[in-house]
Amino acid sequence: MAGRALTIDITTRDQQTLAALKRVQKELSAVDKAVDKTAKESDKLGKSADDYAAKLSNARQVAGGIVLGGTVAVLGASTKAAGELAEAQAKTNAVFGESVGIINQFAEGATEALALSKREALESASTFGNLFTQMGVGAAKSAQMSKSMITLAGDFAAFHNANPVDVIEAQTAAFRGEYDALQKFVPTINAAAVEQQALAETGKSSARELTAQEKALATYSLMLAGAGKASGAAAREADGLAMSSKRAKAELENSAASIGTSLVPAAATAAKGIAGLASAFGALPAPMQTGVVGIGGWWWVSGCWGRRSLRVSACCGLVLVLSVRTGRRRRRRRRR
Repeated sequence: MAGRALTIDITTRDQQTLAALKRVQKELSAVDKAVDKTAKESDKLGKSADDYAAKLSNARQVAGGIVLGGTVAVLGASTKAAGELAEAQAKTNAVFGESVGIINQFAEGATEALALSKREALESASTFGNLFTQMGVGAAKSAQMSKSMITLAGDFAAFHNANPVDVIEAQTAAFRGEYDALQKFVPTINAAAVEQQALAETGKSSARELTAQEKALATYSLMLAGAGKASGAAAREADGLAMSSKRAKAELENSAASIGTSLVPAAATAAKGIAGLASAFGALPAPMQTGVVGIGGWWWVSGCWGRRSLRVSACCGLVLVLSVRTGRRRRRRRRR
């Protein structure tokens, strides 16, 4: 069959995308079997052609899945990482305002110092900063306190072989008056200790006079004082296997976000192009849509599936449609 083919190579390491595309491959394998059946039973062209057309109709319904999976594969993890980093940066800007430069500089070095990606550092800082500012702490002081808490979280994580995210959640819970989770890292902290520390720092004589901000500042002081041997653990264990592995993971995320930031304009252009192709495809008559998807799917499942690459070939199905119609006309004439 003569015709022109449009071939698109899509490379992806995203396991979910690969799984989805393999499911589509399984569906389209039925089309391949229908082709073989049609070829072997040429004397029963009418019935085979009808079955084949029905199978192609089902294949056409999953065409949207092929396009969507391919689009996700093209954009990949890079643009996703870039988007998440941009969201974290926007939140950080809103929380710290004019003091955001302090956090941005800290986040740039967080991967090397604490094995945190830039996004993780920004998200953690904005979590602490939002908490502190709501308690009435100024933006500049909130930025400095956030830096200290994240650094301490990195030390606790390195010393206790814990997940930094879990440590940060324990810290933020303690600022809300919930100390159980943090006691794994600071065993001496509790409500009574916080009140005593706050009274000492404020000079007040009654715990009833203490404000939420004063208790938060007391909690902050007790965390720093109660770090013990965990203080500086991230720096001491920087070359260890655990920290090196975490740092490598963070570096990969940073690289993906950096690449993705450059790809976003191209991705937007590609998305518009794909939308245009989808619109043009949708405007075709149903039989032609069936032919295009069916022939492309048959070509694909016949051996053009790669381990890391999906090659989708879309061919004009007009010849197939005309052949089916011609076959039906001939049968009608013979019956007459």
